[in-house]
Amino acid sequence: NNKFNYSLLNDEVLRENVKKIMENRKTSYLDGLKNWLVPQAKAASSSNLIDYYDGIEKNPIDNALYYLSLNQNSDGSFGGNSHYEKTYKIVYALLQFGISNNDQLNNALNYLQNATPLNIREKALKIRILNMTGTDYQALLTDVLTAQKSNFAYGFEKDYESDMLTTIEVMETLGIINNDNFVAALAYLLNKIPDNGAIYYEDGQTPSYHLTNDLIRVLKPVDGYILQINGQSIKIHDKIMAMINFLSSNYNTETEELSGTADLIDYALTGKSFKMYSFEQAKLDLILAKLKKDQYADGSFAGDVATTRVAMEALAQPDLIVKDIVNSGSLVNRGAAPFKITV
Repeated sequence: NNKFNYSLLNDEVLRENVKKIMENRKTSYLDGLKNWLVPQAKAASSSNLIDYYDGIEKNPIDNALYYLSLNQNSDGSFGGNSHYEKTYKIVYALLQFGISNNDQLNNALNYLQNATPLNIREKALKIRILNMTGTDYQALLTDVLTAQKSNFAYGFEKDYESDMLTTIEVMETLGIINNDNFVAALAYLLNKIPDNGAIYYEDGQTPSYHLTNDLIRVLKPVDGYILQINGQSIKIHDKIMAMINFLSSNYNTETEELSGTADLIDYALTGKSFKMYSFEQAKLDLILAKLKKDQYADGSFAGDVATTRVAMEALAQPDLIVKDIVNSGSLVNRGAAPFKITV
């Protein structure tokens, strides 16, 4: 029964409900960064993300990390284009893998803190970095919010048409900093999700796996909420499941192919979504097997840092899994309670 209203941006009810939804969020995209962000002057404990070792090719994630370590730019960024966005997402992935204090990560963090963002999407990401470092971001936030369109979406640049990828990044940033405009962007994105879950770019002729999976990811923290727009109730969980079912219906277990794409990043993104929702385990297993099989000898996936990062996230496994907990004695008030734990 978590409901919040969507009306005018200056509506007091809207502001209060934004605060409520953000207070109840189970996750924040940058929680890890709070714990791991390294001050620029702090000495690193090692130089590289990972050092080469004999047999590294047998561990897909270590091999991918080694590829990333060899493909960092001199300014600390990653990628041949869209440096800021790619570097931000690689840094977050590295932190999720528990890679914290080394020169390469510090250099990437310093790049994110010091580089000038060139468009609305990059400005949204820079706000997150400034927020986590306690640095004033109001000027950047003003730039972003003044770029808002009449439909509450955002374009890549202020004078560009609305686009979903930029709106996704802005919405996530607004959620992290608990800004009222979060709900308006959320409403725009939800209205873009049809009943069949097929998401298109603004001028696209075929559904986009990239957009579909990115929406599934960004909507995860608000899964279970109901958004009321002009008297219409939108169940966010239903929108998420429509997209997941779209992905499932477009994966053929006999051919082990996603319909209409040969891009490995689409497989990795889809695997991440299945894993996130514990959905279609058999299809997930096939996708993960394909990722492992298609990894290049240099450790990369598809020869680029973006696909490599997503594949690493899809293949990630916990270090320890608790399979069973069984009471092996008698429960006595105030007495010791022995349990058998299977890991």
